[in-house]
Amino acid sequence: MVSSSSSPLPPRLQQDSKVTKEQLFYCWMNVSSTLQMEAKFFRFLKLVGVGFKARTEREGRELFLKLGYSHEVQFTAPPAVRVFCFKPNILCCTGLDKDRVHHFAGAVRSCKPPEVYKGKGILYIDEVIKLKPGKKQKK
Repeated sequence: MVSSSSSPLPPRLQQDSKVTKEQLFYCWMNVSSTLQMEAKFFRFLKLVGVGFKARTEREGRELFLKLGYSHEVQFTAPPAVRVFCFKPNILCCTGLDKDRVHHFAGAVRSCKPPEVYKGKGILYIDEVIKLKPGKKQKK
């Protein structure tokens, strides 16, 4: 039997030999929600491309992106998420709720996902894009 200090599972679930996935999921959600009070979650995005820029307004609540379209793309951050621009091409989405931070960062990235031929678009800062070769020249 596992001691309660080393396992996040409640004592009732530690004694059962068969723990369902649903029980583990709810237990994990409970543990992660208590951990979120202590830590902040970050997601960094990088804008790669000529003329791709970002700016924030209203204390990190409004995000405006110039992505080569005829207009700026505007995002309003959810209440639990803040957005900061370190440079015109580097964004930081931060908040106390991991799911909301990652969901908002994914929504921003979906505006201009990285293309596989030139590597332009919105990438996560730690993301590596494997570029495809272009057309072969005839000789």
